[in-house]
Amino acid sequence: MDQNKNAQDTAINAPEENAFLGALGALLFALIGGVVWVLLSRVNFIAGISGFIAVFCALKGYALFAKKESRKGLVISIVAAVVVLVAAWYISLAWDAYDVFKEEYDVSFLYWVQNAYLFLGDGEIGPAYFRDLIFGLIFCAVASIGYIINYNKKLKAASSGEVPPAPIISVVRTDNAASQVTDGQPADDGQSPDDVQAPDDGQEPDGGQGPDTED
Repeated sequence: MDQNKNAQDTAINAPEENAFLGALGALLFALIGGVVWVLLSRVNFIAGISGFIAVFCALKGYALFAKKESRKGLVISIVAAVVVLVAAWYISLAWDAYDVFKEEYDVSFLYWVQNAYLFLGDGEIGPAYFRDLIFGLIFCAVASIGYIINYNKKLKAASSGEVPPAPIISVVRTDNAASQVTDGQPADDGQSPDDVQAPDDGQEPDGGQGPDTED
């Protein structure tokens, strides 16, 4: 009974989920993974590992802004992480193009952001960058599957709680009164069974003298 009451109180007092703010928080926090991707790509490190970071940060951002965790939050966080990773991958491509051609062409970095997609059609450049993107999405998928499994385990553990049985109530009656007993303990009705004494044999309750007899 107490577990049911606590569960009901928790459900009533639980904050209402704000999916819009949660999506905003997931997107903002996923940017951390995007920044890590760009920085790692600058030092020719496997930037795909940023997929783990992006998913983790997106989930934390959603929970912080939405005030609640849910399956919907998982989906929104994963989508936000994927969007940020793809954007970071493309910015890395644009940055590489800018570094290669900045001395030959007097154009801004924004120009290469707008036109970096042209390099994806190159037979040598395109496959290498697509391979990096695939690795990043694989890391993102592995992290997402892990979080989904853990979340489902939490839900299953929360829903498998057994409700304790209600206490058995019995009624015990005596010659003098009826006392209610709960779980084998007598109810407190002002006196205990030890306080009630039966009269001794051969004596009357009024003073212990038997009835008068005539010789």
